Amino acid sequence: MNVEEKSRYFQELTLNLQHEGFAVKPETEEGLLPVELDGQHLCLHRTSRYRGKLSGAAPPGHQLGL
Repeated sequence: MNVEEKSRYFQELTLNLQHEGFAVKPETEEGLLPVELDGQHLCLHRTSRYRGKLSGAAPPGHQLGL
């Protein structure tokens, strides 16, 4: 995925996540898209796609990068 495609993907993903009640922060320098639910960071294990869970809060400092 090139930079333009990734940017467009993150824009669309952000809109969809916000519509569902998530808070989306700006993309990090590492290329991650931090996402919060009810003020709690959702987490990502960097060696897999997604390992957070929506039913509970992630430990502080963890972020979800999509």
